[in-house]
Amino acid sequence: MVFIHGGYWQELSKNESQFSALDFVNNDIAFAAIDYTLCPEVSIGEIINECRAAINWLQRNFKKYNYDPKNIYISGSSAGAHLAAMCSLKNWNNKDQSLAKLAGVILVSGIYDLEPLISTTINNSLGMDKNSAVEASPLFKELKDFPSAIITWGQNETTEFKEQSIIFSKALIDSGAKVQTLEIHNRNHFDIILGLGDDDEDLGKKVIKMIKDGRS
Repeated sequence: MVFIHGGYWQELSKNESQFSALDFVNNDIAFAAIDYTLCPEVSIGEIINECRAAINWLQRNFKKYNYDPKNIYISGSSAGAHLAAMCSLKNWNNKDQSLAKLAGVILVSGIYDLEPLISTTINNSLGMDKNSAVEASPLFKELKDFPSAIITWGQNETTEFKEQSIIFSKALIDSGAKVQTLEIHNRNHFDIILGLGDDDEDLGKKVIKMIKDGRS
């Protein structure tokens, strides 16, 4: 399991991303949290490339850490879910080196259409215009061959966040992807991710089952 943190592409790091590591390891699942340079030092496009490079490195260095390179799953929360979705695309730009196909992806409370952010204060650090926002939005990309996905959001989230997940789920299903959707009862945008690998939680149960079923 590879986890990509959120923070609107401008906050947090891998150091705050290890909360589910023991949950996965206790289920015999390797865990990695990856970092990326934050905005405004770089653009969102550069962050996407950094995340793809990190996953590519993990796909190539499996012998050193003893995990199956054909069974790599990625997950992310909020902006991290956006990045995980972009890393799941077959190609996202002409300069991209394609990743080997991922076994699955878990998208938690994500943002898949970045255009609504342009008019908000969040964009002060992101510096997007309409073209760059559309270019970095997985909703508007070719979704063919997208890996199996769990798309989830909290019951106590804003309507806007829920709609982002629902609309992207429908787009993936229309493209032929296998998608499970899940609204987590009594969870909000910030605490839903805490159940990612916890098999006592509704989200964790689905994630652990997806990974273990993929081994058979």
